[in-house]
Amino acid sequence: LAAEKLSPEDFYTPEHNAIYKAVLALNSDGKPVDLMTVSEHLNSTGVLASIGGAPYLLQAMRFVPTTANAATYIDIVAEKAALRRMIAAANAIRDRCYAQTEDVQSIVSSASAEIELAHGKTVSSASDPTHIRDILGSVFDVLEETSRRKGAINGMPSGFYDLDRMLTGFHGGEMIILGGRPAMGKTSAALGIAHFAAIRQKRKVLFFSVEMPKAQLVTRLLSKESHVPMQDMRSGCVTAEGWEAIGDAMAALANGNLIIDDNTGITPSQIRTKLKRMQDRNDMPEMVIIDYLGLLESDKRGETRQMEVSAISRQLKSIARDFSVPVIALSQLSRANAARADKRPVLTDLRESGSIEQDADVVLFVHREGYYDPDQDQSAGEIIVAKQRNGPVGTVELAWNAREATYDNRPGTVVARYM
Repeated sequence: LAAEKLSPEDFYTPEHNAIYKAVLALNSDGKPVDLMTVSEHLNSTGVLASIGGAPYLLQAMRFVPTTANAATYIDIVAEKAALRRMIAAANAIRDRCYAQTEDVQSIVSSASAEIELAHGKTVSSASDPTHIRDILGSVFDVLEETSRRKGAINGMPSGFYDLDRMLTGFHGGEMIILGGRPAMGKTSAALGIAHFAAIRQKRKVLFFSVEMPKAQLVTRLLSKESHVPMQDMRSGCVTAEGWEAIGDAMAALANGNLIIDDNTGITPSQIRTKLKRMQDRNDMPEMVIIDYLGLLESDKRGETRQMEVSAISRQLKSIARDFSVPVIALSQLSRANAARADKRPVLTDLRESGSIEQDADVVLFVHREGYYDPDQDQSAGEIIVAKQRNGPVGTVELAWNAREATYDNRPGTVVARYM
Protein backbone atom coordinates (compact mmCIF):
# COMPACT_ATOMS: atom_id res chain seq x y z
CA LEU A 1 0.00 0.00 0.00
CA ALA A 2 2.81 2.41 0.89
CA ALA A 3 4.61 1.67 -2.41
CA GLU A 4 1.50 2.73 -4.34
CA LYS A 5 0.96 6.02 -2.51
CA LEU A 6 4.37 7.26 -1.35
CA SER A 7 7.72 8.07 -2.92
CA PRO A 8 11.00 8.50 -1.00
CA GLU A 9 10.76 12.28 -1.53
CA ASP A 10 7.55 12.34 0.53
CA PHE A 11 9.61 11.79 3.71
CA TYR A 12 10.96 14.93 5.34
CA THR A 13 14.15 13.65 6.95
CA PRO A 14 17.08 12.18 4.93
CA GLU A 15 17.13 9.20 7.32
CA HIS A 16 13.54 8.21 6.58
CA ASN A 17 14.08 8.86 2.88
CA ALA A 18 17.00 6.39 2.84
CA ILE A 19 15.12 3.80 4.89
CA TYR A 20 12.12 3.94 2.60
CA LYS A 21 14.34 3.54 -0.47
CA ALA A 22 15.74 0.37 1.10
CA VAL A 23 12.21 -0.92 1.82
CA LEU A 24 11.18 -0.31 -1.80
CA ALA A 25 14.32 -2.01 -3.13
CA LEU A 26 13.75 -5.12 -0.98
CA ASN A 27 10.08 -5.25 -1.94
CA SER A 28 10.96 -4.92 -5.63
CA ASP A 29 13.38 -7.86 -5.35
CA GLY A 30 10.72 -9.96 -3.63
CA LYS A 31 12.69 -10.14 -0.41
CA PRO A 32 11.18 -9.90 3.11
CA VAL A 33 11.19 -6.50 4.78
CA ASP A 34 12.19 -6.49 8.42
CA LEU A 35 14.77 -4.98 10.76
CA MET A 36 17.57 -7.32 9.71
CA THR A 37 17.02 -7.14 5.92
CA VAL A 38 16.65 -3.35 5.89
CA SER A 39 19.75 -2.97 8.08
CA GLU A 40 21.76 -5.27 5.82
CA HIS A 41 20.63 -3.46 2.66
CA LEU A 42 21.53 -0.06 4.11
CA ASN A 43 24.90 -1.40 5.20
CA SER A 44 25.63 -2.88 1.76
CA THR A 45 24.84 0.46 0.09
CA GLY A 46 27.05 2.35 2.57
CA VAL A 47 24.37 4.53 4.15
CA LEU A 48 23.62 2.68 7.40
CA ALA A 49 26.10 4.66 9.45
CA SER A 50 24.87 8.00 8.05
CA ILE A 51 21.34 7.41 9.37
CA GLY A 52 22.49 6.50 12.87
CA GLY A 53 23.15 2.78 12.42
CA ALA A 54 21.04 -0.16 13.59
CA PRO A 55 20.04 1.57 16.86
CA TYR A 56 18.18 4.27 14.90
CA LEU A 57 16.32 1.60 12.90
CA LEU A 58 15.29 -0.15 16.11
CA GLN A 59 14.12 3.11 17.65
CA ALA A 60 12.10 3.95 14.52
CA MET A 61 10.36 0.57 14.69
CA ARG A 62 9.50 0.96 18.38
CA PHE A 63 8.05 4.42 17.70
CA VAL A 64 5.22 2.85 15.65
CA PRO A 65 2.69 1.44 18.14
CA THR A 66 0.93 -0.88 15.67
CA THR A 67 0.81 -1.70 11.96
CA ALA A 68 -2.99 -1.96 12.08
CA ASN A 69 -3.25 1.77 11.36
CA ALA A 70 -0.71 1.72 8.51
CA ALA A 71 -3.17 3.16 5.96
CA THR A 72 -3.81 6.18 8.21
CA TYR A 73 -0.09 6.72 8.78
CA ILE A 74 0.52 6.62 5.02
CA ASP A 75 -2.18 9.26 4.48
CA ILE A 76 -0.56 11.49 7.13
CA VAL A 77 2.84 11.28 5.42
CA ALA A 78 1.26 12.00 2.01
CA GLU A 79 -0.66 15.00 3.36
CA LYS A 80 2.40 16.53 5.03
CA ALA A 81 4.42 16.01 1.85
CA ALA A 82 1.70 17.77 -0.14
CA LEU A 83 1.74 20.74 2.20
CA ARG A 84 5.54 21.02 1.87
CA ARG A 85 5.25 20.97 -1.92
CA MET A 86 2.62 23.69 -1.80
CA ILE A 87 4.87 25.79 0.47
CA ALA A 88 7.80 25.30 -1.92
CA ALA A 89 5.63 26.31 -4.88
CA ALA A 90 4.39 29.39 -3.03
CA ASN A 91 7.95 30.41 -2.13
CA ALA A 92 9.05 30.00 -5.75
CA ILE A 93 6.14 32.14 -6.93
CA ARG A 94 6.94 34.80 -4.33
CA ASP A 95 10.61 34.91 -5.41
CA ARG A 96 9.63 35.34 -9.07
CA CYS A 97 7.29 38.18 -8.14
CA TYR A 98 10.02 39.98 -6.21
CA ALA A 99 12.55 39.44 -9.02
CA GLN A 100 10.31 41.33 -11.50
CA THR A 101 12.14 39.79 -14.46
CA GLU A 102 8.99 38.35 -16.06
CA ASP A 103 5.64 39.73 -17.11
CA VAL A 104 2.64 39.09 -14.86
CA GLN A 105 0.90 36.76 -17.31
CA SER A 106 3.96 34.50 -17.51
CA ILE A 107 4.20 34.31 -13.71
CA VAL A 108 0.47 33.59 -13.33
CA SER A 109 0.63 30.85 -15.97
CA SER A 110 3.66 29.19 -14.39
CA ALA A 111 2.22 29.57 -10.89
CA SER A 112 -0.95 27.79 -11.94
CA ALA A 113 1.10 24.94 -13.40
CA GLU A 114 3.30 24.62 -10.29
CA ILE A 115 0.34 24.54 -7.92
CA GLU A 116 -1.46 22.04 -10.14
CA LEU A 117 1.65 19.85 -10.18
CA ALA A 118 2.07 20.04 -6.41
CA HIS A 119 -1.58 19.16 -5.90
CA GLY A 120 -1.63 16.50 -8.60
CA LYS A 121 1.14 14.48 -6.97
CA THR A 122 -1.12 13.99 -3.99
CA VAL A 123 -4.59 13.71 -5.47
CA SER A 124 -4.31 10.87 -7.92
CA SER A 125 -7.22 9.58 -9.92
CA ALA A 126 -5.50 6.25 -10.47
CA SER A 127 -7.50 3.24 -9.42
CA ASP A 128 -6.50 -0.31 -8.62
CA PRO A 129 -6.31 -2.81 -11.51
CA THR A 130 -9.71 -4.41 -12.07
CA HIS A 131 -10.54 -7.99 -12.97
CA ILE A 132 -12.45 -8.27 -16.22
CA ARG A 133 -15.40 -9.93 -14.47
CA ASP A 134 -15.97 -6.69 -12.56
CA ILE A 135 -16.04 -4.67 -15.79
CA LEU A 136 -18.28 -6.90 -17.90
CA GLY A 137 -21.44 -6.05 -15.98
CA SER A 138 -21.18 -2.29 -16.52
CA VAL A 139 -20.23 -2.77 -20.17
CA PHE A 140 -23.27 -4.98 -20.72
CA ASP A 141 -25.51 -2.37 -19.08
CA VAL A 142 -24.22 0.25 -21.53
CA LEU A 143 -24.80 -2.08 -24.49
CA GLU A 144 -28.30 -2.86 -23.26
CA GLU A 145 -29.14 0.83 -22.80
CA THR A 146 -27.74 1.61 -26.27
CA SER A 147 -29.91 -1.08 -27.85
CA ARG A 148 -33.01 0.49 -26.32
CA ARG A 149 -32.20 3.79 -28.04
CA LYS A 150 -32.62 2.17 -31.46
CA GLY A 151 -29.95 4.24 -33.18
CA ALA A 152 -30.51 7.54 -31.36
CA ILE A 153 -27.32 9.58 -30.94
CA ASN A 154 -26.17 9.24 -27.34
CA GLY A 155 -23.11 11.52 -27.43
CA MET A 156 -22.90 15.31 -27.59
CA PRO A 157 -24.40 16.34 -30.94
CA SER A 158 -22.71 18.35 -33.67
CA GLY A 159 -25.89 19.00 -35.65
CA PHE A 160 -24.23 17.58 -38.77
CA TYR A 161 -26.47 14.54 -39.03
CA ASP A 162 -24.25 12.20 -41.05
CA LEU A 163 -21.26 13.07 -38.87
CA ASP A 164 -23.24 12.36 -35.70
CA ARG A 165 -24.27 8.98 -37.07
CA MET A 166 -20.67 8.13 -37.94
CA LEU A 167 -19.29 9.22 -34.55
CA THR A 168 -22.44 8.53 -32.46
CA GLY A 169 -21.81 12.06 -31.18
CA PHE A 170 -18.85 13.35 -29.16
CA HIS A 171 -18.18 11.43 -25.96
CA GLY A 172 -16.77 12.29 -22.54
CA GLY A 173 -13.03 11.76 -22.24
CA GLU A 174 -12.42 12.27 -25.97
CA MET A 175 -10.10 14.88 -27.43
CA ILE A 176 -11.33 15.85 -30.88
CA ILE A 177 -9.12 17.79 -33.28
CA LEU A 178 -10.93 19.92 -35.86
CA GLY A 179 -8.34 20.94 -38.43
CA GLY A 180 -8.24 22.92 -41.64
CA ARG A 181 -6.29 25.43 -43.68
CA PRO A 182 -6.87 29.17 -43.08
CA ALA A 183 -10.19 30.46 -44.48
CA MET A 184 -11.50 26.90 -44.78
CA GLY A 185 -14.14 27.52 -42.10
CA LYS A 186 -12.81 25.84 -38.95
CA THR A 187 -14.37 28.43 -36.67
CA SER A 188 -17.59 28.33 -38.70
CA ALA A 189 -17.81 24.56 -38.23
CA ALA A 190 -17.01 24.86 -34.50
CA LEU A 191 -19.66 27.58 -34.09
CA GLY A 192 -22.15 25.36 -35.91
CA ILE A 193 -21.45 22.58 -33.43
CA ALA A 194 -21.71 24.94 -30.45
CA HIS A 195 -24.90 26.50 -31.83
CA PHE A 196 -26.69 23.19 -32.35
CA ALA A 197 -25.61 21.69 -29.01
CA ALA A 198 -26.15 24.79 -26.84
CA ILE A 199 -29.04 26.56 -28.58
CA ARG A 200 -31.00 23.77 -30.24
CA GLN A 201 -30.33 20.95 -27.77
CA LYS A 202 -29.85 23.14 -24.66
CA ARG A 203 -26.65 21.31 -23.72
CA LYS A 204 -24.08 23.35 -21.79
CA VAL A 205 -21.09 24.25 -23.98
CA LEU A 206 -18.00 26.24 -22.96
CA PHE A 207 -16.33 27.96 -25.91
CA PHE A 208 -12.77 29.28 -25.47
CA SER A 209 -12.32 31.87 -28.23
CA VAL A 210 -8.61 32.64 -28.06
CA GLU A 211 -8.48 34.09 -31.57
CA MET A 212 -11.73 36.07 -31.86
CA PRO A 213 -13.30 38.53 -29.34
CA LYS A 214 -16.61 37.44 -27.90
CA ALA A 215 -18.61 40.25 -29.55
CA GLN A 216 -17.44 39.15 -32.99
CA LEU A 217 -18.23 35.55 -32.14
CA VAL A 218 -21.77 36.44 -31.05
CA THR A 219 -22.27 38.48 -34.23
CA ARG A 220 -21.50 35.39 -36.28
CA LEU A 221 -23.93 33.37 -34.19
CA LEU A 222 -26.61 36.01 -34.72
CA SER A 223 -26.05 35.75 -38.47
CA LYS A 224 -26.39 31.99 -38.34
CA GLU A 225 -29.52 32.07 -36.20
CA SER A 226 -31.24 34.94 -38.06
CA HIS A 227 -29.97 34.11 -41.58
CA VAL A 228 -29.06 37.78 -42.00
CA PRO A 229 -25.75 37.89 -43.95
CA MET A 230 -22.70 38.97 -41.99
CA GLN A 231 -21.86 41.59 -44.60
CA ASP A 232 -25.28 43.23 -44.15
CA MET A 233 -24.67 43.45 -40.42
CA ARG A 234 -21.17 44.87 -40.85
CA SER A 235 -22.23 47.42 -43.45
CA GLY A 236 -25.39 48.49 -41.60
CA CYS A 237 -27.62 47.45 -44.50
CA VAL A 238 -30.09 45.37 -42.50
CA THR A 239 -33.68 45.44 -43.78
CA ALA A 240 -36.73 45.79 -41.55
CA GLU A 241 -37.36 42.05 -41.92
CA GLY A 242 -33.71 41.48 -41.04
CA TRP A 243 -34.02 43.47 -37.82
CA GLU A 244 -37.04 41.42 -36.84
CA ALA A 245 -35.12 38.21 -37.53
CA ILE A 246 -32.19 39.51 -35.45
CA GLY A 247 -34.53 40.22 -32.54
CA ASP A 248 -35.88 36.68 -32.65
CA ALA A 249 -32.33 35.35 -32.94
CA MET A 250 -31.22 37.29 -29.85
CA ALA A 251 -34.05 35.74 -27.83
CA ALA A 252 -33.12 32.25 -29.03
CA LEU A 253 -29.42 32.71 -28.23
CA ALA A 254 -30.20 34.18 -24.81
CA ASN A 255 -32.28 31.11 -23.96
CA GLY A 256 -29.49 28.77 -25.00
CA ASN A 257 -26.68 27.33 -22.92
CA LEU A 258 -23.50 28.71 -24.46
CA ILE A 259 -20.69 30.13 -22.29
CA ILE A 260 -17.89 32.11 -23.98
CA ASP A 261 -14.40 32.84 -22.65
CA ASP A 262 -12.27 35.09 -24.90
CA ASN A 263 -9.23 35.58 -22.66
CA THR A 264 -6.00 35.61 -24.66
CA GLY A 265 -2.79 33.91 -23.59
CA ILE A 266 -4.69 31.19 -21.76
CA THR A 267 -2.89 27.97 -20.78
CA PRO A 268 -4.14 24.40 -20.30
CA SER A 269 -3.71 24.75 -16.54
CA GLN A 270 -5.92 27.83 -16.54
CA ILE A 271 -8.54 25.94 -18.56
CA ARG A 272 -8.37 23.14 -15.99
CA THR A 273 -8.75 25.63 -13.13
CA LYS A 274 -11.80 27.25 -14.75
CA LEU A 275 -13.42 23.84 -15.27
CA LYS A 276 -12.69 22.85 -11.67
CA ARG A 277 -14.40 26.00 -10.42
CA MET A 278 -17.43 25.30 -12.59
CA GLN A 279 -17.48 21.71 -11.39
CA ASP A 280 -17.37 22.86 -7.76
CA ARG A 281 -20.38 25.12 -8.48
CA ASN A 282 -22.27 22.20 -10.08
CA ASP A 283 -22.10 24.21 -13.31
CA MET A 284 -19.94 21.82 -15.33
CA PRO A 285 -20.16 22.15 -19.13
CA GLU A 286 -20.95 19.06 -21.18
CA MET A 287 -18.55 20.00 -23.97
CA VAL A 288 -15.50 22.25 -24.32
CA ILE A 289 -14.44 23.89 -27.60
CA ILE A 290 -11.08 25.66 -27.99
CA ASP A 291 -10.43 28.01 -30.92
CA TYR A 292 -7.63 27.32 -31.41
CA LEU A 293 -4.86 25.03 -30.12
CA GLY A 294 -2.03 26.93 -31.78
CA LEU A 295 -2.82 30.10 -29.81
CA LEU A 296 -2.78 28.45 -26.39
CA GLU A 297 0.17 29.39 -24.23
CA SER A 298 2.35 26.68 -22.75
CA ASP A 299 2.45 26.38 -18.96
CA LYS A 300 6.21 25.92 -19.18
CA ARG A 301 8.54 27.18 -21.86
CA GLY A 302 9.86 24.38 -24.04
CA GLU A 303 13.03 24.29 -26.11
CA THR A 304 10.90 24.47 -29.27
CA ARG A 305 7.31 25.37 -30.07
CA GLN A 306 6.82 21.77 -31.21
CA MET A 307 7.67 20.54 -27.69
CA GLU A 308 5.26 23.09 -26.21
CA VAL A 309 2.42 22.02 -28.52
CA SER A 310 3.09 18.38 -27.62
CA ALA A 311 2.74 19.24 -23.93
CA ILE A 312 -0.44 21.27 -24.59
CA SER A 313 -1.94 18.37 -26.55
CA ARG A 314 -1.27 15.91 -23.72
CA GLN A 315 -2.76 18.30 -21.17
CA LEU A 316 -5.95 18.77 -23.20
CA LYS A 317 -6.35 15.01 -23.47
CA SER A 318 -5.85 14.76 -19.71
CA ILE A 319 -8.51 17.45 -19.14
CA ALA A 320 -10.97 15.54 -21.33
CA ARG A 321 -10.41 12.35 -19.34
CA ASP A 322 -10.29 13.90 -15.87
CA PHE A 323 -13.53 15.87 -16.36
CA SER A 324 -15.17 13.27 -18.62
CA VAL A 325 -16.15 15.83 -21.27
CA PRO A 326 -15.41 15.96 -25.00
CA VAL A 327 -12.78 18.60 -25.75
CA ILE A 328 -12.80 19.91 -29.32
CA ALA A 329 -9.60 21.78 -30.21
CA LEU A 330 -9.24 23.58 -33.52
CA SER A 331 -5.89 23.18 -35.25
CA GLN A 332 -4.17 24.89 -38.17
CA LEU A 333 -2.85 22.66 -40.95
CA SER A 334 0.45 23.01 -42.76
CA ARG A 335 0.75 24.13 -46.38
CA ALA A 336 1.79 20.66 -47.53
CA ASN A 337 -1.50 20.03 -49.32
CA ALA A 338 -0.92 23.05 -51.60
CA ALA A 339 1.77 21.08 -53.45
CA ARG A 340 -0.40 17.99 -53.91
CA ALA A 341 -2.79 17.31 -56.75
CA ASP A 342 -5.36 16.12 -54.24
CA LYS A 343 -5.87 19.04 -51.86
CA ARG A 344 -7.79 17.05 -49.27
CA PRO A 345 -5.92 17.17 -45.95
CA VAL A 346 -4.36 14.10 -44.35
CA LEU A 347 -3.13 13.39 -40.84
CA THR A 348 0.47 14.34 -41.61
CA ASP A 349 -0.72 17.88 -42.40
CA LEU A 350 -1.35 18.58 -38.71
CA ARG A 351 0.89 21.48 -37.87
CA GLU A 352 3.68 21.80 -35.28
CA SER A 353 3.43 18.42 -33.57
CA GLY A 354 2.87 14.77 -34.49
CA SER A 355 1.73 14.16 -30.92
CA ILE A 356 -1.57 15.90 -31.74
CA GLU A 357 -2.46 12.99 -34.00
CA GLN A 358 -1.40 10.47 -31.36
CA ASP A 359 -3.28 12.13 -28.48
CA ALA A 360 -6.51 12.74 -30.40
CA ASP A 361 -9.34 10.23 -30.25
CA VAL A 362 -10.99 11.80 -33.30
CA VAL A 363 -9.44 13.93 -36.04
CA LEU A 364 -11.78 15.91 -38.32
CA PHE A 365 -10.81 18.10 -41.28
CA VAL A 366 -13.03 20.74 -42.88
CA HIS A 367 -12.46 21.05 -46.61
CA ARG A 368 -13.92 22.89 -49.61
CA GLU A 369 -12.64 21.89 -53.01
CA GLY A 370 -14.08 25.09 -54.42
CA TYR A 371 -11.55 27.09 -52.41
CA TYR A 372 -8.79 25.74 -54.67
CA ASP A 373 -10.73 25.32 -57.94
CA PRO A 374 -13.21 28.04 -59.02
CA ASP A 375 -14.82 25.58 -61.44
CA GLN A 376 -15.96 23.38 -58.53
CA ASP A 377 -19.29 23.78 -56.73
CA GLN A 378 -18.72 26.74 -54.39
CA SER A 379 -21.56 25.63 -52.10
CA ALA A 380 -20.06 22.20 -51.45
CA GLY A 381 -18.14 21.41 -48.28
CA GLU A 382 -17.12 18.33 -46.37
CA ILE A 383 -15.85 17.09 -43.06
CA ILE A 384 -13.25 14.36 -43.37
CA VAL A 385 -13.14 11.91 -40.47
CA ALA A 386 -9.42 11.07 -40.73
CA LYS A 387 -9.17 9.24 -37.41
CA GLN A 388 -11.62 7.66 -35.00
CA ARG A 389 -10.38 5.29 -32.32
CA ASN A 390 -13.69 3.53 -31.88
CA GLY A 391 -15.32 3.68 -35.28
CA PRO A 392 -15.03 4.14 -39.03
CA VAL A 393 -13.38 6.93 -40.98
CA GLY A 394 -14.75 8.56 -44.10
CA THR A 395 -16.16 11.77 -45.56
CA VAL A 396 -19.35 13.62 -44.64
CA GLU A 397 -20.73 15.95 -47.31
CA LEU A 398 -22.00 19.36 -46.16
CA ALA A 399 -23.29 22.58 -47.68
CA TRP A 400 -21.24 25.81 -47.44
CA ASN A 401 -23.18 29.05 -47.12
CA ALA A 402 -20.73 31.82 -48.00
CA ARG A 403 -23.22 34.65 -47.26
CA GLU A 404 -23.57 33.54 -43.65
CA ALA A 405 -20.15 31.82 -43.43
CA THR A 406 -21.69 28.60 -42.12
CA TYR A 407 -21.65 24.89 -42.77
CA ASP A 408 -25.04 23.17 -42.90
CA ASN A 409 -26.48 19.78 -43.69
CA ARG A 410 -27.03 19.22 -47.39
CA PRO A 411 -30.65 19.35 -48.56
CA GLY A 412 -32.23 15.93 -48.27
CA THR A 413 -29.93 14.72 -45.46
CA VAL A 414 -31.82 12.36 -43.17
CA VAL A 415 -32.30 14.01 -39.78
CA ALA A 416 -30.51 12.22 -36.94
CA ARG A 417 -32.35 11.18 -33.80
CA TYR A 418 -30.95 12.48 -30.52
CA MET A 419 -31.44 11.44 -26.94
